[in-house]
Amino acid sequence: MLVKHTLVYLISKIIPAFSTLLGIYLFTHSLMPDEYGKYSLTLTLGVGLGAVFYQWINTSFLVLYREYIDKESDFLSSVFISFFFISLIIAIINVVCSHYFNEYNKAIVLDLVGITIICNGWFLINQTFSNARLKPKEYAFSLAIKSICTTLFGYAAIKYGFGIDGVLWVTAVIFIISVFNNIRPWFKADINKIDFNIIKSLMSYGGPLTITFLMTFLLSFSNRFIISKMLDNASVGVFSVSYDMANYMIFTICGAMHLAGLPLILNEYKINGIRGCKKQLTFSFNLVFMISTAVVFGIIFVSREIVELFIGDAYKNVSFILLPILSIGFWFNSLKSYYFDYAFQIAKDTKNQVISPVVAVITLIVFSPFLIKIFGVEGAAYANVISFLVYMLMCVFLGKKAFDMPKIPWINCLKVIIAVIGMYISISMITLNNNKIGLFLKIFIGGGSYFSLLYLMNYLNIRTLELKSIFMRVKQRR
Repeated sequence: MLVKHTLVYLISKIIPAFSTLLGIYLFTHSLMPDEYGKYSLTLTLGVGLGAVFYQWINTSFLVLYREYIDKESDFLSSVFISFFFISLIIAIINVVCSHYFNEYNKAIVLDLVGITIICNGWFLINQTFSNARLKPKEYAFSLAIKSICTTLFGYAAIKYGFGIDGVLWVTAVIFIISVFNNIRPWFKADINKIDFNIIKSLMSYGGPLTITFLMTFLLSFSNRFIISKMLDNASVGVFSVSYDMANYMIFTICGAMHLAGLPLILNEYKINGIRGCKKQLTFSFNLVFMISTAVVFGIIFVSREIVELFIGDAYKNVSFILLPILSIGFWFNSLKSYYFDYAFQIAKDTKNQVISPVVAVITLIVFSPFLIKIFGVEGAAYANVISFLVYMLMCVFLGKKAFDMPKIPWINCLKVIIAVIGMYISISMITLNNNKIGLFLKIFIGGGSYFSLLYLMNYLNIRTLELKSIFMRVKQRR
């Protein structure tokens, strides 16, 4: 079931992944670094604060939906009214801030931050709704529409002279339009069916996580803000391109396993208890570690070709250095988010979950200015790696107190490391001047060697299972 759902979610992420790469290519060839920096700061602020204000609803929605399946109408009514009042508060705050803090418009498009927050919040709630109902195709459709339309219409907005404002307006509108396929279930919502006990449950589980989401937002935003203050907006633009590319490529693929895995793990815990849950967790770790390691080190090994093909000339020199460094940081973050965090979610221990991101943010804020002074914008990337590593280690340590996670299968980890070495050796033999052909061959040959070595080492018993399957088919024919 996990592999099947992972494949569906993975397919759903492929189109957005290509669309994002296309967007980075088009935007970095159409916007100067300072313009991209302003666009990135505004979008990151909007999407990040959207997570702070709404993610507690999403997390509670995912965990509690099955518990209230018999009262679905009441549950949806309570979720919608929570969304509405938070959106109203955000709109009022945005109007006040736009009026009194105009000086910040040099760094961000302040007028559009609130609209981005609300529209992104609605999009994320609907994506969570699809995930909670185990509807990966529905999830995939809306994600694909959002990614494709945002890239194409955003680029059109630039070309027709609407600039960054036009791109942000397009993004906000597409957030709403892309989840129209999910609108029918919301007709069950009724203002007369609002249940304050359900709202209380949403707040009691998700409320404490607001601090976690705030810290997560600060991890992604504070570095850009520090760069803009210590260096300039152009440096923010250069940093943001590599950060966004590494983040999206890694989390696009690894996120598919999370979307498929977490609902199954929670369902297994509910039906078969701790024993069944631990079995599912072990399989999930092996899958996450295998895929995340392949993706991260694959990006590092082909980073030169990626930068040459997809990033504009004004960004390239620094991106050659930033992309591999940031990828390592996102490797730590993916393992943290898509495995070690599960201890808190299974145990519903939101209080201890708050501690790790607070420590990570403090680490980032302490190290970033110091390293930027020494290494420039590269120092910000080093600070990100350090903070994500601290974040992961804190989750490992504190997670043990929340839920007794299975022991890490070190033998399987060693097999993956050996496969990475094999992938590097096979890729290093390819030397071509044509970046397009070189990238294709390195992905094909490197990926092939990686998974072939895992197959030969019988990772996840895949070779044993295949031989058994062949034997059973032969036996049935007889």
